[in-house]
Amino acid sequence: MSESFRILMLADARSVHTRRFADELRRQGCEVMIASLERSDDEAIRLPRRCLPPLRHFVITDVIRRITRDFKPDVVNAHFASGYGVTAALAKTSPGPTLALNLWGSDILYVPGRSILHEWKTIYALRAADVVFADSRYLLSEAEKIATLKDGRVISWGIEREALRLRKQSYRIGTPCRIIVPRVHAPHYGNVRVVEALRDLVEEGRIVLTFPAAGPKVNDFRRRYSDLIDDGIELYDHLSRHAFLDFMADHDIYLSNAAWDSSPISLIEAMGLGLLPVVADTPGIDDWLGPENGFRFDRDKLSILSQTIVSIISSGDDYASIRDRNRDKVEREGIFEDNVGRHLDMMRHSVEAKV
Repeated sequence: MSESFRILMLADARSVHTRRFADELRRQGCEVMIASLERSDDEAIRLPRRCLPPLRHFVITDVIRRITRDFKPDVVNAHFASGYGVTAALAKTSPGPTLALNLWGSDILYVPGRSILHEWKTIYALRAADVVFADSRYLLSEAEKIATLKDGRVISWGIEREALRLRKQSYRIGTPCRIIVPRVHAPHYGNVRVVEALRDLVEEGRIVLTFPAAGPKVNDFRRRYSDLIDDGIELYDHLSRHAFLDFMADHDIYLSNAAWDSSPISLIEAMGLGLLPVVADTPGIDDWLGPENGFRFDRDKLSILSQTIVSIISSGDDYASIRDRNRDKVEREGIFEDNVGRHLDMMRHSVEAKV
């Protein structure tokens, strides 16, 4: 192992999660290089786009091997199984660096069902990885149904310790109640259905709904909600990390209507900042949300969502016990720096086990 622990990350360089992870690994003493097919403004190496998207991850293995020879990483850390994971698996040599694979949820819960090729790519990446990281027990168990893993670990992502200082100072629910739905506009997040379910409460001025102005279906969302409601819907543009968390903390309720999930980072952030969680009932959130620390609803019965919101805003309760319980859980299990340190410990252990 080199004196300075070196990590070659293969990931979407545009993603805030890629940058957060790499920056924190650097803060913890690692030398990190990012290689990506996606264009970004940082120092990531831009990989060549040699062909159409379905095959791009197959034809750049020689480039990855060359970067690996030059950089001499201890670990190649690939994010998303069927994309960069299969690239790293195909480029893997023996002897060579440890291959660590971070699962992001959709690569296990959705992608393998798209086609036989997608399933094969996912299986190939999972089998090749020396250590696989999942952010929930559910996600890891679903990965284990697809392929036998050499070593699987559950480690959440989470919120930065410093950001907890932005936590809500008052738990009193505002009038109107401010609800943030921070998932981007994509079919499986069901944001339009949230508007449909809560339309009456918005029109009565009892709630304000806040969504990001981002995602592949954002223009469709703008058209749909403008047909449904004249006022009471807010969209926010991209914000810096600190600005976003400060903005989130100004809301009363966190709401997600995802069709499937795996310990969403935004949920952990909301719990740490003191928002009351209201989340569609999916098994991926079991590690974080039970009946004692939030509200779950059946996304196939959105009338239950409306009833839940009405109950919360009509109760006169500030739900301090739930919010404090969530703060304690995040401080125990959801501090980003601690969890990146756990990733790093496991990567070091995997490297040492191969020596």
